[in-house]
Amino acid sequence: MIKIFWENYGKRTEKIIQALKRPSEKYAIRVNTLKTTTKEVLQIFHDMHVGAELHPILEEVIDLPVDGPFEIPEYQKKVVVDKFTAESLMQGADLFAPGVLRTAKVRIGDKVTIFAKSGEIVAAGMAKMTANDMLKKRRGLAVGVTDSIYKVFGIRDSDLFKKGFIFDQSLPSIVVSKVLEPKSNDFIIDMCAAPGGKATHLAQLMRNKGHILAVDRSAPRLKRLEEHVTRLGIKNIELLRGDSRNLPEEYSHKADKILIDPPCSALGVRPKLFQGNKDIINTANYQRHFLRSAVKYVKPKGTLVYSTCTLTTEENEANVKFLLDNFDCEIIDQPIFLGSPGEKIEGLSNWQKLQRFYPDMHETPGYFIGKIRMQS
Repeated sequence: MIKIFWENYGKRTEKIIQALKRPSEKYAIRVNTLKTTTKEVLQIFHDMHVGAELHPILEEVIDLPVDGPFEIPEYQKKVVVDKFTAESLMQGADLFAPGVLRTAKVRIGDKVTIFAKSGEIVAAGMAKMTANDMLKKRRGLAVGVTDSIYKVFGIRDSDLFKKGFIFDQSLPSIVVSKVLEPKSNDFIIDMCAAPGGKATHLAQLMRNKGHILAVDRSAPRLKRLEEHVTRLGIKNIELLRGDSRNLPEEYSHKADKILIDPPCSALGVRPKLFQGNKDIINTANYQRHFLRSAVKYVKPKGTLVYSTCTLTTEENEANVKFLLDNFDCEIIDQPIFLGSPGEKIEGLSNWQKLQRFYPDMHETPGYFIGKIRMQS
């Protein structure tokens, strides 16, 4: 990973890596204005003595403080978890059985220290099931976390979340939906929709009008999206399980706008534990399949927004260049610009209209947003 960053950012590499190892200083949540107001949610946080603040520009966003780092006690009993679970535990999430890789001799009530597969201590807590159940049941709460490196308000356990008043979503991800500029009469396709942050935000911006087709291949992830749709009171999202690269012919050139946020190397996600290698070139080529298909589904003069949570030019600017080289389209201005201009690469004009968020500059995850208008 260091080699990849060095090729793109040179001497900034160390600053970027250090920023990625910790969470952002503020944790963004989106207020669901279909059910409540930002002012009301902010008051509830203040009543709970949570140091919440309104975002200075995005009216539906509240920033919560992230505390830490803290030292983690090391107990005799240990639990080893996968990389993605470990990154969540670093911010105080509880441990559920599917994330457990290895453990032994743990009984209910034991104090345990939780390690990432790569060896870092990420959290500690009290076992809620035996080691045997953690490894065999593959479901349920395994460890109630009591100590984590960083701490943020427990959003998913709150009444605000359960009532559908809020959605935890990174700031750049919230910006993506604003950049698409959805209208109440639009037909929009979200090609990689689950778990649904952007799709449900689009529905909110459209005031539950119009039509959003939310597509995803994964049944479990689509189920999570369905749960969010119900919880948030969304009425204008149609769920479709399938491969959005091969939608039925009935969608050919029917969408006013399309959101493409495909699987990526996720090198902008934070906090991040670095392990393993990423095949950037193959990932970028895979993403281009979604871009080709989006051109088939969007109307002439329609709009595409392409976003990723990664930092490589191959998956970002180079993929926008691929679109411009192969289809009649152009990069256009973004109505919300809170990041920095894109990276300049050979043969790509108007790269300044692309938007990037850098972990070492913007105190956000690393992110990329491009807005493209079809000419025909």
